[in-house]
Amino acid sequence: MHDLDLADIDLRLRPRPKPKSSPATDAQDVVSDPGVALSRFYPVIRNRNPNAPAEPALDGEDSSLAIEIDDIHIEGAHNFWVPHVRGVLPGEIRGSLHLDTETGRIGLARGVLDLVLESLRVGPNEAVGGDAFIRGEIDIPPFRLSETQGLQFMRVGDLDAEIDLPVQDLDFLAFFIPILDKLGLSGRGRLRGHAILSRGEILGATDLVVEARELAMDLGPYHLSGDGTIEFSVDPADDAQADLIVRFDQVQGRVQSERVPGRATDAGESQLLFTGRGLTAKLHAVDVHPTTTSSAVRAEELLSEVELKLSLGIPSMQVADIAVYTGRGGRLRGRDEFGHPLFEIGPDAAERPSVRLDRLGL
Repeated sequence: MHDLDLADIDLRLRPRPKPKSSPATDAQDVVSDPGVALSRFYPVIRNRNPNAPAEPALDGEDSSLAIEIDDIHIEGAHNFWVPHVRGVLPGEIRGSLHLDTETGRIGLARGVLDLVLESLRVGPNEAVGGDAFIRGEIDIPPFRLSETQGLQFMRVGDLDAEIDLPVQDLDFLAFFIPILDKLGLSGRGRLRGHAILSRGEILGATDLVVEARELAMDLGPYHLSGDGTIEFSVDPADDAQADLIVRFDQVQGRVQSERVPGRATDAGESQLLFTGRGLTAKLHAVDVHPTTTSSAVRAEELLSEVELKLSLGIPSMQVADIAVYTGRGGRLRGRDEFGHPLFEIGPDAAERPSVRLDRLGL
């Protein structure tokens, strides 16, 4: 087919249940397959029995269908519910669609997106939305959705787009710099900027900023919290190098009580180390095999494929009680001034953080 125009799409997809041999198998599947537990959030589809199990194709019967649509144009107010993710997505999509029901492959060539996300709900989570958009170009070679997991989704196609999206957590950043799982970076806010990806490779000129509330970061027993921003950028001259910068406007540093010398406190209690402003953490990543494409499925598997360097600096901090540093009594009034960087920490920082003070003025 050619030159197909569609408007106001309502897309609903849900997997059919697998045939079960016994109730015991059902219970086991709920534990082993998170998708089963999410099935109560799947869409309602007209004339479709949600409990009807999938039926195998009959031998000798060819019921496959291959669809090629050259230049499909979709515009209007769209709704999607696939399978436990639902939302309202008005806007425009253009491209050439490929769909093969026999192999389950789907693709979109020469795609152009101009979409606004009015609302989004994932499973039991509360709906989020408001002024979110994605505008740019996308190209997805035919792929099989059932065989694609985790980081493999990022290697499916090419994307060059401006984005502005709400984020309820920062887990997605682990796809870009995997050590973030160990740093315990958390928060919520908005993601804005320009993203360029090609078959899972993040290309130069990618520049993303998260304006985060309730921003927090952990370095072993040390916990930093406040509001601030997170910036992720790729070197325009070298795609193998990237930086992630966490900036706290106001910051509070705490340490677990067992790391406080000479201080008897309850288990699990934390002690205030300092309050300050302008703390900056910079994580520099270098791909050790820039000419090869990663085969990692999970974010933590990428750790062996990059070299990492973390530095922290804070221009101003206040310490209410120096006993948390020395184990002795005394109070410090005024302001501490530190040179840059305040910390130099290697890739094992989460397990064995160390501190080097360049300059201290009282």
